[in-house]
Amino acid sequence: MRKFFYLMILALMPMCFVACGSDDDEGGSSSNSQLIGTWYEYGSSYIHAYCFNAGGTGWEGEWRKGEAEEHEPRTWKVAGNRLLIYNPTDGDLTDDLIYSISADGRTLTLMRSKDGSLEGVFTKK
Repeated sequence: MRKFFYLMILALMPMCFVACGSDDDEGGSSSNSQLIGTWYEYGSSYIHAYCFNAGGTGWEGEWRKGEAEEHEPRTWKVAGNRLLIYNPTDGDLTDDLIYSISADGRTLTLMRSKDGSLEGVFTKK
């Protein structure tokens, strides 16, 4: 009986060291749940918006105040502190941004990773 018990322990031990693959870099993963939603930047004559859905889909829109809203479909994923936004039609990378979210989860700051310039400060709606 002891031999069987020890064999079972030896057989089950490798399972203790196996982990599921990390999905931290996938759009919409639980670690990126603060990004999920629609974010707006209001300029003096324009509105710029991003919508991030769970599963890595969404849209981007920019329009002049008083005009009809227009949205372009986008896909997205997170890699560390970088937010990668793609055109789903051709798969081209449209934006490579460094992002940060305020402690209260209501403000998203986006900087261009290429030169560190400000893309915008967005408010969650």
